Amino acid sequence: MDHAVHRLARGRRAQYSDFADWDQYRAQTQLLALLESTVAGYFAQSPYDFAQQNGGFH
Repeated sequence: MDHAVHRLARGRRAQYSDFADWDQYRAQTQLLALLESTVAGYFAQSPYDFAQQNGGFH
């Protein structure tokens, strides 16, 4: 988000980008949380990470 290279936090395996928040949280994320809870956690954490990297804005 800030055009810089970042490393994942310790214990993290992925940071996702370029997903439509409304579509994700409306349907797919609930199913993902049931089937792959770790991946769903990475999805939920990614917008927060973007905001931190971009001075509080996503």
